Amino acid sequence: MTVQLQNKDAQLEDSAVIIETTESFLRDLKNFPLAEQEQVNNKLQAIASLIEEETLDELVQLFNKVKGIKLTNYSSSLYQLKVSSTIEILLFFEEDPLFERKIITLLHVFYRQDMEKAIADFVKSFYQNEISEMPTISDVD
Repeated sequence: MTVQLQNKDAQLEDSAVIIETTESFLRDLKNFPLAEQEQVNNKLQAIASLIEEETLDELVQLFNKVKGIKLTNYSSSLYQLKVSSTIEILLFFEEDPLFERKIITLLHVFYRQDMEKAIADFVKSFYQNEISEMPTISDVD
């Protein structure tokens, strides 16, 4: 099994597991002190090790599903990953059966105390098109 770490806009290559980063994740990470950036990097290395050891079941058990978001089918793959007692990562975990790949997309990294705001901001930005296209009560009549 191979692991590939890449920017979300990069071309997909043959790989069983791909870990993508978004610009927002990288921007968030740069705002953390170096010691905490190292904690995040260490957690990502641990994830890469689990993937290389083909222990995907253990990996998925580290993810906590984000509940209460039901705007699109992506909500089923939205997870949080605990980095430390104070830091979390918001991510997508997708299985692509067509190409037999698993894709982890790192969306945001944030302090646990800011979790509600981080998720709300993500939902607002990610689902903006969905929200604007949702019918209003007057449209339903």
